[in-house]
Parts: sequence; C-alpha cells; structure tokens
Amino acid sequence: VTLGGQPCVTANGGYPASWISGAARIPGSAGLLITYENYCVITGAHPGFIAEGFGIARYDPAANRLVSQNTVFTGINFTGAAAAELLGSPVFRDGYLYLYGPECSYPALGGCGKGEIAVARVPATPLAWANPFAYRWWSALAPGGTWTPDVAAATSVIPGAKPSGVSVADFSATGHGLVLVEQTDVAGRFTVYQAPAPAGPWTRVLGGRVPCAIGAGFANFCRALNPHPELSTRSWLLLSYFSPSARPDGHVMIDGFRW
Repeated sequence: VTLGGQPCVTANGGYPASWISGAARIPGSAGLLITYENYCVITGAHPGFIAEGFGIARYDPAANRLVSQNTVFTGINFTGAAAAELLGSPVFRDGYLYLYGPECSYPALGGCGKGEIAVARVPATPLAWANPFAYRWWSALAPGGTWTPDVAAATSVIPGAKPSGVSVADFSATGHGLVLVEQTDVAGRFTVYQAPAPAGPWTRVLGGRVPCAIGAGFANFCRALNPHPELSTRSWLLLSYFSPSARPDGHVMIDGFRW
C-alpha cells in the first residue's frame, strides 16, 4: 500500500514490485535459496520506494520452478530497527543461514552519509527460515556479543558503514573467507571487507569504483554490485554490476580489482 494506506496501484501513483536481494545454493541440494524484498514503488512528482516485506523462495533449476515461497516479515515502510528485517546476501555456514540487512539512515548527495549493516541467522532448514520467530540478530550491546531475537537490539557489524547496497559471499576457496561489498553511492563507488565469520570482525581490504555512468531518468543509477567467488582468484576480485549507461537500455558488466 502507499504511505497513505491506499492500494499500491497506478491510480494511486504506485505499483508493487519484488526484487531479489541474493541467492545461494542450498547445502546438500541442487536447489537455490533466493531472498527478495517487497516494495510499493511510488511514481509521479515525488518518486520513491516503500519497503513492505522480506521473503525467501526455493528454486529448482532443473525443473525451472519455485518449490516454495514465504513472506517472512511484512509491514509498511521498514525504517529504523525494522530495516534489519530487510535481508539478503544468504550465506550457509555451520548449520545456519546468515543474512545481511543494510540501511542507509542518512542519505547524502547520491550516496550514504551514515548507516548500519545488520546480520541475522536462522537454522538452515525450510521450516525455520519460513518462521519469523526463529530469526536472531547479532548484537554487540552485550559483553562479547550475542544473538538476540530482538531486532531493535541489532548492531552494525561494520562501524561507520555507509551502505547504498550490500552483497556478501563466501570466498573461502580463494583464501579470503567471507567477503562483503558495500556500495557507497549511486555512481558505483564501493568498499570491500573480509571476515573469518559472519558477524566478523570485518577488515577493510580495498575501496574503488566500477566504471559506471549514471543514466537518465528515475532510478537509473549504478547498482547491483555483486562479488563472484566462482570467477575470482586469490589475487583478483571480480565484481558484476548494472551500468544504466551501457548500451541503449543498460547492461550487466563485470570488472576485476586486485586485492
């Protein structure tokens, strides 16, 4: 629905959309787990995005079909602590599914001036990840840190985070552990961190910018920076990204960075 509580339809200046926020192969299976977020996209004189939910789908590539789909968290306009429920970048480890929730609390000139990156975990079973009460968030408020069911107690795993977008992947095969790519503005600038465990500690590895130019029109900005462990090496990090100015209608590009 719109912020005014009206149905999210063209007549009320909006339309519903669901966007994938990550995917990972399910351990012991040929299937994929896909995370997504639901939005009401507002058009017209004051365009914007109203976040309204987070869900998980299981996809069978061989049959090309969704095995299941569950909207885990739902509401209107996820902001503040609730933004930690807008999750993505699924990582399976130690019998858990870990998910990351970035929020830019202070947008600044096409980028993010200040924000947080929360991490949640849930047992790695379909019954658990479909249950909103099974989720726990990492909180540094307790001595030594703890996993808490209170989303309001979640703390950022990276101090001073400025996330316009975040993508996390397991790079253990290349000797880099877990890798987090934080996009910091709409022009393609990013910071890369690595960590031995999902909650950290995270160490900055490099910063840079993908050669991406902003296109014309609403929401036509550089986005979807994703690290690729299957293409990267110990010396080179390969990132894919959407460049709106590449070719007439934009294109997914890939570039390499030494690390």
